[in-house]
Amino acid sequence: MNLPSVLRQGGKNTAAWKWMAATLFLSQMFPEYIAPFFTLVGFVVMKVSFKKNGQKVRMDSFGKYEFIFLLFYLFTCVYSKTRVYSALIALLWMGMCLGQLMVANLINTAEKLKTAMKLFALSAFVLSVIGCLQVVSNMLIDNGIITKGIPNPLTGPMDVAFYNFLIDTFGIKIDTAMQDFRALGSYNNPNLFVSFLISALPFSFYFFLNGETRKERVLYGIFSITICAGVAGTQTRGAMIALVISITFLFLTNKKYFKKLFVMIAGFLCFIPALLTRYREQLVYHLHDFTFITQSGNTIDLTIDYSISDRIKLYVGLAEYIVTHFGVLVFGMGAGVENVGEVITKTLKIDAPHAHNIFLELWGESGIIGLGLFLLAGGVLFVNLIRTLKTGSEGQRVTCAVLSSLMAFFIMGLTDFIVCSPKILQVMFLVLGLAQATYRVYQGRWENDEVLKSNMERSGEYDVQGDAVPQAQ
Repeated sequence: MNLPSVLRQGGKNTAAWKWMAATLFLSQMFPEYIAPFFTLVGFVVMKVSFKKNGQKVRMDSFGKYEFIFLLFYLFTCVYSKTRVYSALIALLWMGMCLGQLMVANLINTAEKLKTAMKLFALSAFVLSVIGCLQVVSNMLIDNGIITKGIPNPLTGPMDVAFYNFLIDTFGIKIDTAMQDFRALGSYNNPNLFVSFLISALPFSFYFFLNGETRKERVLYGIFSITICAGVAGTQTRGAMIALVISITFLFLTNKKYFKKLFVMIAGFLCFIPALLTRYREQLVYHLHDFTFITQSGNTIDLTIDYSISDRIKLYVGLAEYIVTHFGVLVFGMGAGVENVGEVITKTLKIDAPHAHNIFLELWGESGIIGLGLFLLAGGVLFVNLIRTLKTGSEGQRVTCAVLSSLMAFFIMGLTDFIVCSPKILQVMFLVLGLAQATYRVYQGRWENDEVLKSNMERSGEYDVQGDAVPQAQ
């Protein structure tokens, strides 16, 4: 990937394009209190550039349904017990959604889309290398071979200093405890770190499978195995399951991919020692019979490990609480994990800060109305992507990579509420932006939609007849 060529792809929106590229590649390497500003600043730069060129930010049906959900999510602060907190969380969602608008409106060609996918995969590769080094460093320290290693997380010393400043200056309660035996990259939670890695890995596999040159295919094969190793370093079982399902789906979409299964298998082999390291005691010594009674008096007997038992208790208990409280069932308790977390800890007597499931959490926070709007927007996106599968071989392959990324992210979301973090919210909306750009590009919407076509013409990438202007190489 030629950096000067990449930076020149923006046409008259060069500054906005550079900010978007920085957001895709650099933002995840910074801590939670810095990364989101890449999106916010990038969107402002894009708006200024668009205004100068007479362009408009275009929202299609998916974006409009999504915006309705965000408006209702913000409305929940009216009846939330923690109104200010709920309002801030909803505004955070809206702010990170600007990244989706930025990506979807700046990526108007297949070349740009592939550049964005490469930048996202490259970011995951760099952080995977860091994560692997963190794990090795921790092992060497534990065995007394070295005394100091790579900070885990990488930004840990800066994080602790910043959080202590907030605590000492404003009295804000922040838990600065971080796990040091699992890879964290630049995150403070391995589940959040791995959520980014598994959403980026399908793009790396895509270029391994479809690279234009042998050198590119070999490079992204190395990237893919390294990202799998980074996932293994987090020792997160749910992420590994999500990844196996999503990448298997990607390989099943084209018969010729079976010739390159060795890279997928090599990547997945990284998971075996990681699973045995963390779960061998649970698998062999700590299987027990668990009995718990639901609110309705039903008894559940299971022979499973502690982690799965706690999840089942949480899911059954919270779902039963929601359906037995009409207001919560329909409208929710308010945006943010605070209200749901209070019910879990004080009413259900379960030690968990949130629902550990993105759909159950959103149901508890925004009720059936909010969850329904969220799923409706997702359904519109899914339909658009399915239609894109029919547009030709190249569009089909890119669409499958995007679907694989979304699949990995939301399957992971079935076992953890990962979007309680600004950085992962940023990741989710960036991937949604790539999905939106995919069907816009491959369904020809930049040529057929009057607003999008006008944007292309005003950015200097189409002439008045609608012919593409070659990009500088």
